[in-house]
Amino acid sequence: MPHKNPLERFLLGLHRFEIALLALVLISMVLIATLQIILRNFFDTGLIWIDPLLRTMLLWLGLLGAVAASHDDKHIAIDLLSRTVPDRWRPWVRMLTSLFTAVICSLVAYYSFRFVVDDYHYQTPSNISDAVPAWTVEVIIPLAFILIALRYYLLVGRYGLHKRVGNISS
Repeated sequence: MPHKNPLERFLLGLHRFEIALLALVLISMVLIATLQIILRNFFDTGLIWIDPLLRTMLLWLGLLGAVAASHDDKHIAIDLLSRTVPDRWRPWVRMLTSLFTAVICSLVAYYSFRFVVDDYHYQTPSNISDAVPAWTVEVIIPLAFILIALRYYLLVGRYGLHKRVGNISS
């Protein structure tokens, strides 16, 4: 295996952490939902906080999945332009779509960060419990979009430095 630079090693470690966290959230959701089903069906009871917790965990699962999918540009893409342009222009199109994605994700990260900060300042309770502040549940939103934006900024650089892009101008 070739030696990777520190940034590549960091990104690989981050990706492994994301996958492990994603698996942990999914397994926890299955176990908690199973517990709630058993409590309801066999004991005619349930825990009132489980359903809001599962909805919150679903938010986390979806955003962690989006972050994991953005690794190496494996995210869902609706990109008609890259299929219609000649092969020699595709790296430029990939670079521009990655830049567009990064900018949009940066904006979403910024405004969701402001939203989380507002909930922190106003001490908004979460839907799970009054004892759980909303900002602790919502913090995944700006974090996920920051990570996705950073990944796409790195892809812009990768496409920009790729030798195929350099050959386009000739």
